[in-house]
Amino acid sequence: MPIVTLTDAYVEGLPPHVGTVPIYWDAAYAGFGVRPGKYVKAFVVDAPTSRGTRTMLTLGRWPDITVAQARELAKQWGCGRVVIGGGGSPSAAGRVGQQRVGTGPGAADALRRVQ
Repeated sequence: MPIVTLTDAYVEGLPPHVGTVPIYWDAAYAGFGVRPGKYVKAFVVDAPTSRGTRTMLTLGRWPDITVAQARELAKQWGCGRVVIGGGGSPSAAGRVGQQRVGTGPGAADALRRVQ
């Protein structure tokens, strides 16, 4: 998987992918990247679980959130340095207050509440 400097212009220029979708990892922050699918480009974070496995969490979709906003969310997750959950669901760990951090328009609102 390529390691690149993620910027909004770089993400905008990524072509859509069908089949095996590569993840473009950020050179500035390990464990944070973007996955360009057929229709959407999603920011992801690679995070360990308490069970010793790793999970890929979606932080939000571009352009609903910018690279800078997604990178800040990734820093809150700690990318590969913080263990998620006490054996529970990673999606349950992704809640900000009662708002789940995920994809779509709600993710940008959740990010604004966190900042």
